[in-house]
Amino acid sequence: MITVEQVSSAVLPAGFPAVRAMPRPSELRQEGYEKQYDSMTVFCDAFYSDGRIVLSGPPLFNLRAAIDSGSFRLDRLLPMRPRLSDLWKTQRSFVDWGTYSLPRKVLRKAVLALAGCRVLSFDVASEGRTASFRMPLQPDGAARFSGRRVLFTLQKGNRLEWVRDWAEYYHRIHGVDAVVIYDNGSPDYRPEDLAKVLSEVDGIEEGCVLSWPFPYGPGSPRDDTWDSDFCQYTALEHMRWRFCRDAEGIINADIDELVVCDDGRSVFDHLKDSESGFVAYQCNWVEAVATREIGAERHFWDFVYRSKKRMLGTKKWTVDPRRMPDDSQFCVHRVKDGPVLEVDESIRHRHFFAINTDWKRERSAVRPVDPEIHYVDEPLVAALAEAFGENRLPEDVRAAS
Repeated sequence: MITVEQVSSAVLPAGFPAVRAMPRPSELRQEGYEKQYDSMTVFCDAFYSDGRIVLSGPPLFNLRAAIDSGSFRLDRLLPMRPRLSDLWKTQRSFVDWGTYSLPRKVLRKAVLALAGCRVLSFDVASEGRTASFRMPLQPDGAARFSGRRVLFTLQKGNRLEWVRDWAEYYHRIHGVDAVVIYDNGSPDYRPEDLAKVLSEVDGIEEGCVLSWPFPYGPGSPRDDTWDSDFCQYTALEHMRWRFCRDAEGIINADIDELVVCDDGRSVFDHLKDSESGFVAYQCNWVEAVATREIGAERHFWDFVYRSKKRMLGTKKWTVDPRRMPDDSQFCVHRVKDGPVLEVDESIRHRHFFAINTDWKRERSAVRPVDPEIHYVDEPLVAALAEAFGENRLPEDVRAAS
């Protein structure tokens, strides 16, 4: 079943005296940094996970002391204590009984009652002002994805036909049977529209779409100062513990990325063979070039050329969450505090310039093929033909094969 799931967020009100500090020195902040920075989100969600109540959100930084000293209660009656902990560009926090001295029988009854609690309330005080929050506790979704081959992404505004093609490819080539999408405020459609698209893909048996409207966060012109883009890291942390901790495997892939294995096996086959339960792979860019005119309507199978001059892109990964240490963290391009990063050279993910809305920079305009520079990506052609049919490939590529 494909569903639209809810989150319970806590965002500080405008004008509140305490806000999240900016980690980047002012002299290194590019234009627009302050506007893009998420200074107000305390928690993105509160949910049950394996019997615990988890608080998921950006790193608290300086807000931690004010929140830690606040009053937390379940269903407005039962006092709780926060266990707040920042990770790299996100947090992993809980509420529990803390150090309350309760008799064993009372504690047992309290634990049984905990499962029936529905709302977490807490206050944050600063400079004489108090912000109060009431967060309905969201259910543990791990049973739905247990043993599943999951495809995960955070996305915004990608065309619905691209989302459909993407899900179809991963089912037909890698055996994906579940999809989790975090929608970061798409302007032209709703999460329900994404769910409908996924429900129309044969073989996708389970999935969910979440509205994830939190600021994406500023990037950086320098590689050593990417310290303020919290949104995607928090989505990864949230996905792991609310939905996918018991999945067979998770592919982390953007809508414009397709994983190709040179040996024709699925990436999950490689994952099973790995000693660590973690497979990383390099990126090959697929150029926005074609031998025919391509307009606004375009698909993955329209683009099959790489460039001799193009460098490798950033790594991506597939992971078995059941084999990862609990204290590891799923990051965009690695698993932090997990297995040693070893790249499988028989796998590459293809990153398509043309399957893009130009949200970050202009890159999708289609140009003619230059035979001196561009060449056909044969493993990609084979994968696209298997996924979508050879008749959809460019005519010159079909003739050559």
